[in-house]
Amino acid sequence: MFGPVWTVLYILRGISLYLVIMQGWENETVKTGIILFATQMGVNLLWSLLFFGLHSRLAALACIVVLLALIVATIITFYRVSKPAAVLLVPYLAWVCIATALNAGVVLLN
Repeated sequence: MFGPVWTVLYILRGISLYLVIMQGWENETVKTGIILFATQMGVNLLWSLLFFGLHSRLAALACIVVLLALIVATIITFYRVSKPAAVLLVPYLAWVCIATALNAGVVLLN
């Protein structure tokens, strides 16, 4: 299930980013959105390394909470540039909310 879901999420995120980039680099909100997008991509990678690589579940939980905040900030910023771009990120937000609950459950049960 994870493979197909992440594939769809990456496609949606790519389309979302494309819609924002097409609004022009000279737009400061576009620049801010791209920086937020890139940052949340990096934090997403960090979460995977913490959770799966280092098995540091508590650090991963702290990381994913930061990731959630970055995703929300990205959605808000993208909304100012392109409403469809913002909507395309909502499934990603939902998926990360589920992952956050699972991560918290692992921390609490161990």
